[in-house]
Amino acid sequence: MTGAIPGIRLCALAGFVLLGVCANTAGRAETPVINGDTIEHLRDARYCEFLPIVRDGLHLVATAYNTLGLNECPGKLWDAITEDEAKQRFNALAVIVNGPRYFIMDSITASGATKAGKTIEIGGS
Repeated sequence: MTGAIPGIRLCALAGFVLLGVCANTAGRAETPVINGDTIEHLRDARYCEFLPIVRDGLHLVATAYNTLGLNECPGKLWDAITEDEAKQRFNALAVIVNGPRYFIMDSITASGATKAGKTIEIGGS
């Protein structure tokens, strides 16, 4: 859609091992670097996340979606997203809306299901 402001893009990753490279945050000395399955220099990268909880048969499943590697969680877009909108987007029973936050680890390594994250958009046209 021409002229539309894109929504917040999120990457889905199973569990809490996150995969992505965050754009350089103002005042940071280093830019995140991908080295194989490891991303280094992540400390202080700004991000936001959703944790939708959905029913899968008799089980409840939570998946982490975050903005690492896609954007720094633009405040105006993030603030406009409601929990109800997120529940509808994910067809979820509940959604934990978490952010903005700043990454506290220096690096992360992807393995298993986290290597093949799914990218979605929320809050856009």
